[in-house]
Formats: sequence, C-alpha cells, structure tokens
Amino acid sequence: MSFVCRTPGGRAGAREAESRSVAAVRGRRVRLLRARGSPVQGAILGLLVVAAGYWEYRRKLQDEMTAERYEAEADEERRRGRE
Repeated sequence: MSFVCRTPGGRAGAREAESRSVAAVRGRRVRLLRARGSPVQGAILGLLVVAAGYWEYRRKLQDEMTAERYEAEADEERRRGRE
C-alpha cells in the first residue's frame, strides 16, 4: 500500500497513516463478524440456509436414484450378455 503523506515528518507520517488504515480495515472485518441486524434479516438468513440444505438433500436423492438406475441398466446388460 502506498500513501501520500501530507503531514510533516516524512516517512514516519506515511507509516502512521498506513497503520491507521490497517487498523481501519481490521475494524471493518471485526464489525462484519459481529451479529448485527434486525430479526427479519436473521429470519431471512435462516430461511436461506434451510432452503439451501433442502436443495442439497433433494439433489443427493436425485443423484442416488440416477446411480441406481444406471446400475440396474448395467446389470440388465450383463444378463443379456450371458444369455
């Protein structure tokens, strides 16, 4: 990161400005991790998580049904090959 130092002190002022900006970025990260917002936002996030879990569950079931169908077709082909 490069900063233009407008304070007297040259490089020391630039270092101070850089350390302040790093602290500001860290402060923003900490604020993002805190539980903030309205209960409506929490409910919406909860619904989104539940919907995503349900979506993945349905996808897993669909994948299992597809795999069983392919296995049944492969077994049928093996039986036809033996006859």
